[in-house]
Amino acid sequence: MEKTVRLVFRGELLPGRSLDEVKAGLPVLMKVPPEQVEKLFAGGSVVIKRGLPVSKLAAYQTLLEKAGIRVAVEDEIPEYTLDLEPVVAPEPAGPDVAVAAQESAGGEELTCPQCGARQPKRTLCRSCGVDMPRYAAAQATLKAEAMQPVPVVQGGYAASAAWMPEDELPPVLGFSFDGRLNRLRYLIYSLAGYVVLTLAGLILMGSAFNSVIHGGFPLLSLLLFGAVILALLYFGLRFSVQRLHDMGLTGWLVLLSFAPVVGWLVWLWLSIWPGSKEANQYGPPNPPNSLVHKTIVLGLVLLLVLLLGVMFSKMVNGFPGGMMRYEQHMQTLPLQDSDDQAQRQQL
Repeated sequence: MEKTVRLVFRGELLPGRSLDEVKAGLPVLMKVPPEQVEKLFAGGSVVIKRGLPVSKLAAYQTLLEKAGIRVAVEDEIPEYTLDLEPVVAPEPAGPDVAVAAQESAGGEELTCPQCGARQPKRTLCRSCGVDMPRYAAAQATLKAEAMQPVPVVQGGYAASAAWMPEDELPPVLGFSFDGRLNRLRYLIYSLAGYVVLTLAGLILMGSAFNSVIHGGFPLLSLLLFGAVILALLYFGLRFSVQRLHDMGLTGWLVLLSFAPVVGWLVWLWLSIWPGSKEANQYGPPNPPNSLVHKTIVLGLVLLLVLLLGVMFSKMVNGFPGGMMRYEQHMQTLPLQDSDDQAQRQQL
């Protein structure tokens, strides 16, 4: 059975968070009336969550940190109560009536759920003294509570404590390398980058053909194409680092993508290898993918295939045609010079 812990609040706030701000956010986070939130700050220790599996601890801590409170993590200590009822014995020197009543006449045995001692069926364990039925019921309650789904949170917090909120995912055009990126989102961003690169290549190709025909050098197009390449390189590294974080790996492994041939294998690896389903040192996982994400991937693939077909067609048909127009243009230049000289002589 997985180890469980409990979260204890002792009135401590995180630095930079005001008491009024925390009190306003806690009712939404914990789904309790505001008057119960006031009891949390009345002094003393308050157990916020019992029977929490260790695998879900990081997600709960992340949400509570967003609420602005600091909690202590303690090992779960089973709580039970011993009901010691007075026993009226008919004779002072007679046998223990309470023990005799607890033992089964048929000799049926049971195991204490706390210490594991085998003994005849009874209420109180002869070895540790625990109330065995109550203790077993308490353990069943803790197990059922641990198996319950993570509570839904409204009002600016995560829709599930196990996932990163949709509005708090790393922005697409941000500059931070922190956070996580799952496979499908990484594939969307990568395909979008290839689409932009193909469009930039088509524009540069057309500008180069025009420059060859009419003379000149496509300096502006080259500068714009270089800027696009640098931007795509930066964002590609950023998305790859976040994808590595999703798998629980260090972002420095992205340097492997600069190696010849290996770079394509790294991209393929990042596109198909699943990330960790639980929260890791880089934060909670992304929310589940929707049909919209899958539709976007399909649309980007079709668009990229179309653009690559157009580029191939331009290279096959456009370049020879451009060279022919260039030769025709060059053949007309001497004639134009002769006409200019004849006009000057007439003048």
